[in-house]
Amino acid sequence: MVFLQMVKDVKYSHNNKFSCIPMDKETKTETFYQNENYDELARSIGLVIGVSGECYFVTLNSSSLFKTTIIFVEKVDGMWEARRETFVKGKRYAVGIRNIMINTDFKLVLKQVKYYLRSIKKA
Repeated sequence: MVFLQMVKDVKYSHNNKFSCIPMDKETKTETFYQNENYDELARSIGLVIGVSGECYFVTLNSSSLFKTTIIFVEKVDGMWEARRETFVKGKRYAVGIRNIMINTDFKLVLKQVKYYLRSIKKA
């Protein structure tokens, strides 16, 4: 009960001094359209959207029932990273991790993932 009162007091004292940081509307819409474009490109090669503009993935089951491969495309520290993680049934962690490509350009990373998916499907 005392804690809730303290929180209310802090909120009330900060509300009087609260200042809004103006956001540029053009930047916000630019980012939105850029994320939409990323989503469309990722969907076009068969990736599923994990987090819009941040993470995409596709799950591949191998011929073996015990082995699953997931290809992730993620934005990490401003760089786009594509990697393959292999999981075995009964294990909670990846038994194999392989970086496919790391680059700042999303389209280049997707192009490499597209070639990688083609080579897996041919095998």
